[in-house]
Amino acid sequence: MKRFKKQYMVNVSEKMFYKALTNQSMVSQWSGAPAVMSDEVEATFSLWSGSIVGVNLKVAANTLEQQWKEKNWTGYSKVLFEWKTGPAGLEVTLIHTDIPESSFQNIKRGWDEHYMNPLITWLESNNL
Repeated sequence: MKRFKKQYMVNVSEKMFYKALTNQSMVSQWSGAPAVMSDEVEATFSLWSGSIVGVNLKVAANTLEQQWKEKNWTGYSKVLFEWKTGPAGLEVTLIHTDIPESSFQNIKRGWDEHYMNPLITWLESNNL
């Protein structure tokens, strides 16, 4: 199993970043695909029309921890988002653990191409 960690800078408030991760309507908007999402602990979620499914493990003002599973995986991986306001904007840390070796390169690329870049572009272009 592999681990991926990356930091991002976002020009948005902590509250808006939290909402963009946990509000079903917002997730569907920035991802461009149907999503099921909640800000409740133990709630299940689905991204990209079910390509990714999971469960919220921890939901707090500056932390979101989830179990993640691609539909073809046998087990779950774990994703942790942590964020805080710094001098240059919102500092976001993403940690994804227990990634199957065979999926690692696609997951690594997918975080930027399909998740974080669209999310950041949507937040910043909408001045949220």
